[in-house]
Amino acid sequence: MMMSFRSFFGAALLCGVTVLGSAQSSFMTYMGEDAEVVVHLRGLEDLRERWSDNPLAASFGGEAWSKFFESSLSRLLEDAEGEGPGFVEVLEDEFGLTPEELTKLFPGQFALVFYDLSGAVRREAQGGEDFEAEFALMAEFSGSEERLNELMQVQFERNAELQQSINPAIEHEWVIEEFMGLKLHLDERFDGERTVVEDGYAFVDGVVVLARPAERLRSVVEAIKEGPDLPLIETDAYLRSREEGSRGDFGFYVNLQRLLPPYLELFYEGMVEGGLSMGGVTQQTLSDAFALEELESAYVDLDLSESGVLMNSGLIYREKKGLLNLIAYSDGDLPEPNYVPESLLSSTVSLFDFGAMLTALEATFRVASPSMMPLFDLQLMQIRQASGVDLRVALLENFGGELVSLTQLPDLDINSAEALLEAEQVFAVQIHDSQALSDALSALMDMAPMVKPMFSTQEFEGYTIHSMSDASGVDPAEQVSYVITRDQLIFCIGRIGLLQTVLSNMGSRQTGFWGLESTELLFESIERPNVVARSYLDVSQQFQVILDVVNAIGIWDEDLEFIDVDALPDDMPPGLKIVSEINESPDGLFSRALLLQEAE
Repeated sequence: MMMSFRSFFGAALLCGVTVLGSAQSSFMTYMGEDAEVVVHLRGLEDLRERWSDNPLAASFGGEAWSKFFESSLSRLLEDAEGEGPGFVEVLEDEFGLTPEELTKLFPGQFALVFYDLSGAVRREAQGGEDFEAEFALMAEFSGSEERLNELMQVQFERNAELQQSINPAIEHEWVIEEFMGLKLHLDERFDGERTVVEDGYAFVDGVVVLARPAERLRSVVEAIKEGPDLPLIETDAYLRSREEGSRGDFGFYVNLQRLLPPYLELFYEGMVEGGLSMGGVTQQTLSDAFALEELESAYVDLDLSESGVLMNSGLIYREKKGLLNLIAYSDGDLPEPNYVPESLLSSTVSLFDFGAMLTALEATFRVASPSMMPLFDLQLMQIRQASGVDLRVALLENFGGELVSLTQLPDLDINSAEALLEAEQVFAVQIHDSQALSDALSALMDMAPMVKPMFSTQEFEGYTIHSMSDASGVDPAEQVSYVITRDQLIFCIGRIGLLQTVLSNMGSRQTGFWGLESTELLFESIERPNVVARSYLDVSQQFQVILDVVNAIGIWDEDLEFIDVDALPDDMPPGLKIVSEINESPDGLFSRALLLQEAE
């Protein structure tokens, strides 16, 4: 068979994601297009080598942080075992392995693949069966087949003992099947009434394959030996993800064009049966309105890069329509607001178009529920007749295509977890007609007599700040304030100190955070064409607050109790930042986020 250009390109790309120092092909080449969710790890030993060369290793690889991570991981594994012996104890006492020996046995690639998830959901809903997903797990194994069989026998006996403690009638037996010159080890279970094969494993060319059901095990073995009939890596959506993605030390891929359709059918059925049919809603109108069938795939790649830790992600679709139109961006260059202070916790500049988003939302509702939207139009007309304000023009069509957000942490006496919520946040949205927006908000408040007394006004440097008053009963850290300027709606959550800083800076000649050359340099390694958003987060500042809280009061969430507070260092490494960028193409949205350490 002649290989197409795209197939050749995909194969060439995959050559770059094979485990270094291993002759094993990428596990991605073993997967057919029926794979729905894929988790892929390039190799533990490879990751160790890359981490030792990573610039963040010096900050987190020291004795204090290493002790904390090792202790917390050990506690997490102990918790995962529940009652009885912990993970490490079971590993050492029953399998005769130390954690270090375990990683040496499994030094290379790892992949976990799920199939027919919607079928498992439907079977559970219709027949009351427990959710049992069809899956395949693959891992490179450095030991012999005999050593593997010994380890699997231990787990087989542990599993049988556990199930018999619940139901004494249950019996387990290994069934050996010859297939393509290999031995398939199938776990056959008799529960007192029927006999089923739960799962099975095989050892194929240095790869351990554990799968459920038996037919999936056979298909994976065949794919490793001869290749899948319809390879996932030759699909257009997967190839597109490799064009935009990265090497993928750790990869997560969702085959949406395979996974979504059955789920959407169940979802639409449930919505119509739930009473929405009264509004003219049918499965077809929902499908036409949402157009989620256009989605093809989503992916996340994590890499240890020369700069730090890089995350690539993307959402790929055939056509941007339906709900996808709610992710609306305008054309042009990103805003460079001079009012964003140089010292801050986080900030985002974006071309997100609220006006286009609201227009798309209305269009979606009109298709989904044809008989309900005339009522919406009637209500808008009644408001216009009563107040003289056209809310469609003043609100729905008044917003433009620029959005800026920024966050600062005020100086506080940290004594509770709630102190993390004391951040001051400011959002600035572009508007076309400030007077129309002001009139519309006044009219809406007049229509809600309970709300109007909750707000008070104050003048600040020529601007009118509308803020929740103390009479509102809302905590100052959660109060909302807003200002309407000539071309922006600026609203604030929390105390108004940051809002006042923004208003003062608007009249200054300073460049602001986004105009700094140092800021531009942070994004240099991740910038690409067609940028629609950039974000910045001071990780050291944010997590230092969390460290202070944890060291002061301990863990407040029982799900986090595995964290060893006693081993937790007092200080975060300085200069840790996360910068990210989103780019839009006709067939998808793609982003990169980089965790790096900026020189002090």
